[in-house]
Amino acid sequence: MPRAVYTDCLQASEAGALGGARVFVWHDGAVLLVRYRDEPDVWDLPGGPTERGESLSETATLRVYEDVGVDMTLRGIYRAVEQTFALVEGGDGVSGYWVFFEADVAEPALSPGDEVLEARWFDASDPPDEVGPDVLERLAEE
Repeated sequence: MPRAVYTDCLQASEAGALGGARVFVWHDGAVLLVRYRDEPDVWDLPGGPTERGESLSETATLRVYEDVGVDMTLRGIYRAVEQTFALVEGGDGVSGYWVFFEADVAEPALSPGDEVLEARWFDASDPPDEVGPDVLERLAEE
């Protein structure tokens, strides 16, 4: 990892802001996926990094609203993943958590924000090909 990126991670960790939240947002058996401008070839869950002073549930709620304009009700945590960043492989590093929440929305209308190229509802049994394995694993449970 480049020293500058590691330094940013270290500062974020010291501020309690290393990590973030992604959300499986559901409506009538469909899951919400987005394509972000910085990763246009991948469908992902809405969410993002935690900012200073935010709880992970606040991060989830705020990022989803900013990304797609929906109000949701968090119903629980699906998975938490610890991610460690080190300056050299095998060296000491700093860790943060990414929490994957489950949520429901009553109103499915979407209003994508500036960072989102596209946001769509997908039937859990028919997701797009460009989805990561963690998302596919969860959708297979539906």
